[in-house]
Amino acid sequence: MTPVPPGLPPCVESNPRNASAEALERALCNHPALCRWALAQGQDPAHAGPLVEWVEQTGSTNADLLNQPFNPDPAAPRVLVSRIQTDGRGRMGRPWTTVPGASLALSVALERRVPSSNWQGLSIAVGAVLVNHLIESEEAPPSLKLKWPNDLWIDGRKIGGILIEVRRNSGGAQDRQVDQRMGENTLVAPIERVVIGVGLNRFAHPALAGLGVPAGALNRGPVPEPVEDPVDLATQVVVAILDASLRLETQGLADLLPLWRARDALAGLPILVQDPRGASWSGMAAGIDDSGALQVHCEGTPPQMRTVIAGDVSVRPQAAEQSRVELSHAELTYDVLTYGSLMFEPVWSAVVTGQYSSRAVRVDGWQRYVIPGEDYPGAVLSAGSSMTAVLWEDVGAEDLARLDAFEGDQYERVRVVVGPDSRPAWIYAWRGERPLATTLWDPDVFTQQGVMARFLASHLGADPN
Repeated sequence: MTPVPPGLPPCVESNPRNASAEALERALCNHPALCRWALAQGQDPAHAGPLVEWVEQTGSTNADLLNQPFNPDPAAPRVLVSRIQTDGRGRMGRPWTTVPGASLALSVALERRVPSSNWQGLSIAVGAVLVNHLIESEEAPPSLKLKWPNDLWIDGRKIGGILIEVRRNSGGAQDRQVDQRMGENTLVAPIERVVIGVGLNRFAHPALAGLGVPAGALNRGPVPEPVEDPVDLATQVVVAILDASLRLETQGLADLLPLWRARDALAGLPILVQDPRGASWSGMAAGIDDSGALQVHCEGTPPQMRTVIAGDVSVRPQAAEQSRVELSHAELTYDVLTYGSLMFEPVWSAVVTGQYSSRAVRVDGWQRYVIPGEDYPGAVLSAGSSMTAVLWEDVGAEDLARLDAFEGDQYERVRVVVGPDSRPAWIYAWRGERPLATTLWDPDVFTQQGVMARFLASHLGADPN
């Protein structure tokens, strides 16, 4: 086995099996996420190594793990990867197509005693952390988004999904254990098992294009020959699941909401909501609330905000084409959240041509830092932080294009949800190659004599006099 770094769990040797299973198990055993997860569950990290199986074919990785018998005590994490799934399932029982070599089908089983188990919000947590892990590890492009409640999207096409199922042991005699010290039977809490399944399309494939709704893929190119098992990708998925479950258990969902909202694929788009009984209605997606439920702004007299806890959400095709923000329809307007130079009217007016109302807001889950050598800042997701900002309302499409050009490749425009009314807006997040300083950017410094004039002259060609 690969030598174990100091302080990490020395997992037991794998049983002889295929090389991909052993490589994945080694990668997980040597990862600090497993050690953190084991310690949080009160388990000895030295014996918390996951059981990993990588099989050629099965019906459903979720079903296989869900239906395994329970042990007397909660088991260590179990991971099952299959090259082919013949009965893969998505939400509401829909089939999930896998293509050998082009897809990844993976499930993770986690167990806890019932009094300490709380899986509410796990789908949101896993989605937020998974997308963040995949983008940071360069397993996915920055355009990867989340479609409520548990789909992964790139350029408006589904490239993956998350399916979570829970099972509890039946109780009764199997929940009684012998207390060796007292010599008597003791009733213990039942065990609850949660299985998190993730399906991802790795490469484009004709079978995916032939579906009723063509699917996307992490990589635009065709399946390479020969194709290798995606051990690195599987490692990132399992680590994200362990990380998300631990963060949800120890910090709650609030810590992960900014991550999810920054990658929200629906916020600000017209959508059609269809519930499991077949009833449907339309509105404007307005992000998720603090419980992870979808908020939808519906027109009417008066307008109202509706909360969707469960249902089938789809974007109306005509609206989706308008909402790609290709700026071909000048009548569309957008709210823009500014936190740096564009907060100030002289800079804002030098970039845009229209007249817009603005208001000061506070943005939770974000923080701005100094860019070394520059007068302007960069903002990044920062759990537990907040910053002041200015929201410019109903910005025209042509001016949004001007703002895109002004910010350039250093920034990525992403959606956020602002204020108690859950209003969707755009924010320009830092994505430049230069590392940000650890110093917070101070808006008051920008207003000091000479700083704003210098900025206007150097970046917008304004006469400093």
